[in-house]
Amino acid sequence: MKVCFNYNQFTEHSSYISQVDEWNIVFNEKDTTLLEFLDNHLDKRINLIITDIKLLNFCEEISKKYSNVYINFKDIELKELKDVDIKFKFFTNIGK
Repeated sequence: MKVCFNYNQFTEHSSYISQVDEWNIVFNEKDTTLLEFLDNHLDKRINLIITDIKLLNFCEEISKKYSNVYINFKDIELKELKDVDIKFKFFTNIGK
């Protein structure tokens, strides 16, 4: 069985952290621990959820640096992303 947790900056202190296979992370600009977390979990799948179109450059950099990060664009239109160079793109607003 695979285990997926939602991440927040206090998650590292969970007693279950060693059992987690995958992380869901809603990007928060105020969370200063994200990049360190990504560096420490290169062996885990990371689903990074982005809700702000202004973060596209950040997403491209993350995509280049981390092969285990899958970027989920929530409430961002597909047409706004057509020229973005990101390996994995998922959309949670399809059909809206």
